[in-house]
Amino acid sequence: MRMKNFSKIIAAVGAGFCALMFAGCIKNTNANTFIIANGTEKPVLNPAEISTAADERVYRALFDGLVSPDPVTGDAVSALAESWTFDKNARQIVITLRQAKWSDGKPVTAQNVVDSWFYLMENSKNEEHLSLMCELISGAQAYMNKAASKEDVGLKALDSQTLQISFVVPEANAVQLLLSSAFAVLPMHVVNEKGSSWAEPANIVTSGAFRVSGLAADGTLTLVANNKYWNKDAVSLARVIFLKRGASADTFKDFKDGKISWIPDIPFDKIKDVKDNKFFVSSPKPAVHYYYLNINNKVLCSAKARQALNLAVDRAELVEKILDGNGEPAASLIAPRKGWKEVQAVEFNPEKAKELLAESGFSKSKNTDEIILAYNDGNAAYKATAEFIADQLKKNLNLTVSVQSADWETFAEKRRANGFDMARGGWRSSLNEPTAFLLQLVSTDKENAGRYNNPAFDSLMRSACRTADNAERTALLHQAEYVAVAEDAAVLPLYFEKSYQLINTEMWQGWYANPADIHSLTGIKLKEIEFTK
Repeated sequence: MRMKNFSKIIAAVGAGFCALMFAGCIKNTNANTFIIANGTEKPVLNPAEISTAADERVYRALFDGLVSPDPVTGDAVSALAESWTFDKNARQIVITLRQAKWSDGKPVTAQNVVDSWFYLMENSKNEEHLSLMCELISGAQAYMNKAASKEDVGLKALDSQTLQISFVVPEANAVQLLLSSAFAVLPMHVVNEKGSSWAEPANIVTSGAFRVSGLAADGTLTLVANNKYWNKDAVSLARVIFLKRGASADTFKDFKDGKISWIPDIPFDKIKDVKDNKFFVSSPKPAVHYYYLNINNKVLCSAKARQALNLAVDRAELVEKILDGNGEPAASLIAPRKGWKEVQAVEFNPEKAKELLAESGFSKSKNTDEIILAYNDGNAAYKATAEFIADQLKKNLNLTVSVQSADWETFAEKRRANGFDMARGGWRSSLNEPTAFLLQLVSTDKENAGRYNNPAFDSLMRSACRTADNAERTALLHQAEYVAVAEDAAVLPLYFEKSYQLINTEMWQGWYANPADIHSLTGIKLKEIEFTK
């Protein structure tokens, strides 16, 4: 029989669980506190200094961007931007801001956005962020090179609530790109007043669901709900605590004891300690590892020869035996995600591989040169993977592959110069956006290390970038991936990375393992638990 008036209670973390009494429930003052073991580095409050996933978590708690990630899908949804409209060629977007305020009550304006992005162009320490701004915003590259003025950059505040952005090339996926913290909106009135100290705990002003309460000497960052937040009614948490704690045995014990709510970024070598925990979450990350194949090589210039290489590699064995299960075998460049049909281009079939290699015109008597497989030092998995691939190609295709390593700078320079036959590659994205994984294969892209060149693929990518119809764009991108990966075998996909986390989903709701591996704290709340007599 259900107890009337006492069916719902709130679980508590920190000092202990809520005490349930026969006559009612006593609510612990720490009940609405979400505690995160956020790694061993000091918390970063200034978005211009973001470099890690831990920094990103703090950023998304403190600041709203123009758009925010949907907690389930990772897709861009409205945040500071209330609505937007593209021009017919997808070369420009006009964004209408909502009536949002900073935590000090000042309004968030379009000029605020413009000034923030110029500040980031001048002060960001994140090269990937700067590169993304240059790729999206017309004139940004020239401005950063001091070859253009602010007036030459495609950023304009048309009025207090209307922002216009002009793109370098058609970018119908621009809204998804704006999810990146590269496009943070900063409290420029505080930046201008406080200078380099604007992001210190005593000075910082925020636009997100939380504001800074304090930063302790031990690195513990405490945030409290921002009562000026435009969407404050959707926020349940009263407090968020970022602990300066890594994934250690003590941290795992505190999680088990209910003193920590979430442990993200668990290293692979630690999962043996927690993989049997019912709250252990393992999911693919938006990151893929592969090998570039040099189209200028006299063997690899043939699509059939490249297809043969793809069929000759047992990716399941690579992941299971070489990587100890740390990954998911990859048949494509784009990880599985909702609404995306994965390209099933690769299977392990040594006999078919031999047939295709013979059909390509390859013969051991004619093609006596070794194939050079290059990778960069610094990661044991890169070395082990390269040696495994060389062994597979020798065993299954009788190809002689010479494995060569170099420091990152030497390797990267040689790869950019097309000075290899096969070379390690990888791509990570903090956005639920497939385009970036394919753009590197466009014939004119500077990242096209293998020199892949197919006008049909380029045309599909241009069309995808021009259409604002999401279904049409997805179909075009899928077709482009099929051409490049399945038909042309422009690269040799190997495996997708995985993320490992502990999150108490019996206590908390609103956290999801989404494809972008981005987690907003705005919708997280304690579960309501029903008790029966």
